[in-house]
Amino acid sequence: MTRVNFILILSFCCQAIFSQSLELKKYYQLINKAELALVEENYSASLKIYKEAFKAYRKGFASDYYNAALVAAQLKKYSQTYLYLKELAALGSDPKSNAYKDLVLLKGFWSSKYGPRAEILDSTTNKTYNKIYREIVLQLVENDQHFRHLKGSYTLYQDTINAIDKENVKTLLSLIDKYGFPSERLTGLNKEGLGLPATTIIIHQNKRKGRIFDFSEIVRKAILAGEFKNTQGSFFIEGNTGKLNGIYNPYSLMRASYDSVIIYKDEFGKTLKKDTTLFTEWGYGKINDSTLNKIKENRKELMLEPIELALKKDIFRLTKQPEYRLGSFDSGVTWQRVNFSEFLYMKEHLIYVN
Repeated sequence: MTRVNFILILSFCCQAIFSQSLELKKYYQLINKAELALVEENYSASLKIYKEAFKAYRKGFASDYYNAALVAAQLKKYSQTYLYLKELAALGSDPKSNAYKDLVLLKGFWSSKYGPRAEILDSTTNKTYNKIYREIVLQLVENDQHFRHLKGSYTLYQDTINAIDKENVKTLLSLIDKYGFPSERLTGLNKEGLGLPATTIIIHQNKRKGRIFDFSEIVRKAILAGEFKNTQGSFFIEGNTGKLNGIYNPYSLMRASYDSVIIYKDEFGKTLKKDTTLFTEWGYGKINDSTLNKIKENRKELMLEPIELALKKDIFRLTKQPEYRLGSFDSGVTWQRVNFSEFLYMKEHLIYVN
């Protein structure tokens, strides 16, 4: 190969990578707009923007197809729901599994003429992932889970589990070198729902005593290359550093409850007791400005939406519609039962999301 040809090929590769980066950035911007329209319950606008996003970037993420399917179902556009479920079936997720069949938002869809057709999508849809890579990863996951699910797992089999983890990590790293990151497109999804099989191996390498390998940098590069959804990937990076909040997700969303007894008298003067529970709204604690600014920069690198918009989506999911996959703070959501003085303190000091 001549020097000129090498430079031309290198230039072409750089242009292709830059173009994909721009497409991915535009995709995330459109998905953010679609989700905000969803949160505002403007479902027609949301579905329109989802369509635009999938057209702009042909490797859309499973959670976005899932959300778009639910939006279409709410609009009773069941043919569109069917097409989005077909996209998920091509990645290995079975629409007839309970992860879909139990959804209230899909109840009308399953009763429509498209329901029976969707039930056989798993067997009638061509799979788009690398079947060899997927089978190897699924075997690694099976090895990972076997002793962990036995009675007395970690107590009786800790050394065996550690040995399997070590071999799994070694094999997975070799597979990544050979095939690339085990993304939705390469190894598909779990049969039930939207999980990536290989994340079982990755999450067991969260910061802990005896960790074999830190996958943080591999995951970060996969996000930037469009191989891992940014909201999901950021969670794994934080887990691998031993922090559930503080790198990309600054807050632990929380809600406090206090179980109390109200003593009152009825119209005849009889003393009665009534059990009741008091709640705060969903909120979060304040962090210092320097940490917050650093987190904002980290989020920008991974094309994550601004923090205030992510919070807005999370509150919508928590308070109105839990079936959508929205927000960035799943790992930090807590519901705390507290005593009365703690309840009053949290009620006064939590920062509530509008």
